Amino acid sequence: MSIITSLSNQHVKELQSLHTKKGRDKTNAFLLEGLKSIKEALKDNLKIKLLAVKENYEVDVDIEKKAEKFYRFSEQAFKKICATETPGNIVAACEKVYFNLEDILNKPDKNKLLVFLEEIRDPGNLGTIIRTCNAAQVSGIILSKNSTDIYNPKVVRASTGCLWKTPIIRSHNKIELLNRLKSSGFKVISSDMQGQKSYYSTELNKNIVIIFGNEGYGISEELKNLCDEIINIPISEKVESLNVGISVAIILFEARKQIDTQ
Repeated sequence: MSIITSLSNQHVKELQSLHTKKGRDKTNAFLLEGLKSIKEALKDNLKIKLLAVKENYEVDVDIEKKAEKFYRFSEQAFKKICATETPGNIVAACEKVYFNLEDILNKPDKNKLLVFLEEIRDPGNLGTIIRTCNAAQVSGIILSKNSTDIYNPKVVRASTGCLWKTPIIRSHNKIELLNRLKSSGFKVISSDMQGQKSYYSTELNKNIVIIFGNEGYGISEELKNLCDEIINIPISEKVESLNVGISVAIILFEARKQIDTQ
């Protein structure tokens, strides 16, 4: 097999386009870097549209066979297609995975735990939250329309193979969607420093949606007005606030404990 060396090669351009949302939308694919993540994707039956390896890297034959296209790249060309400054030896263009609200509502979970993320902009935060939601066995994640693209390479890396394991949907009308969930029997709760009571004194073991807001200005007033309860995480007066990813972890694992012990 010949090795791709030209930085203007069509496959170099194709993979490099996945660094941008425009490129990902156009190709319906996202960039996945590293052998561990690629193996996880294949285990979960994701479609690999293109597999790229560094010229001297020996890839498992089974992995190579499962890719629609397979190419070797020179070190310089390979570095060009990677989104990290210190790339490994293997990357893949994977087909995007899609879910809808029915996928979440039809899950067999007796008590569904949903997370609504409003205007989460930091890719590292979003990836960490997705990973945490997967660990806490959340039934689904809902993003407001202006939240970061889940297929941003930084989100993909921070989620470490969990991106497609929990259904994630994007809401184009957050008020309408939350009202639909409320009419379906879900309690809507938001996490805010000014909340009326602490998270550990709140019942979190029924069908609930927990809203977490933007890193800088928190949850919008229009969503707070929809909430059945607004809760807080008691912290030292010496600390102004917690990172949203930390807040998500604290509250979700309290909810998971309540659900598992009821």
